[in-house]
Amino acid sequence: MATSRAKALRVTPWRLFLLEDPQGPVDGPFIAKRDDPLLHVDACPGAPYCGSASVETRGLARQLAGRAPGSLHVSGCVKGCARTRPADQTFVGNAGRFDLVQNGCAWDAPRKSRLTPDDALAEVKSHS
Repeated sequence: MATSRAKALRVTPWRLFLLEDPQGPVDGPFIAKRDDPLLHVDACPGAPYCGSASVETRGLARQLAGRAPGSLHVSGCVKGCARTRPADQTFVGNAGRFDLVQNGCAWDAPRKSRLTPDDALAEVKSHS
């Protein structure tokens, strides 16, 4: 369980929680630093939280954060709900694997298909 001893918790229009005036260190799954690489990644809830998603997205997004140059989007399906504008690299869930779209949106034609999460990590490393 996360603890923060914050005075209030707010939900922002950008799908974020804001802890007001935390007393002491913030533990748990919260982003507590302004330079956290996760702030530069767009990721949908993915499977099993979305019925349209065929892949888990959040774990891969955390692994890719800070490794991918430019903008990054990890989408559970071609709808691209977390980011409707083009990203430098978009990993899109497709039948339990990932397709890679470069300089485009989740619904655009992929450059590579049928990638595992390990393949996605290797792909980002090879282009950074």
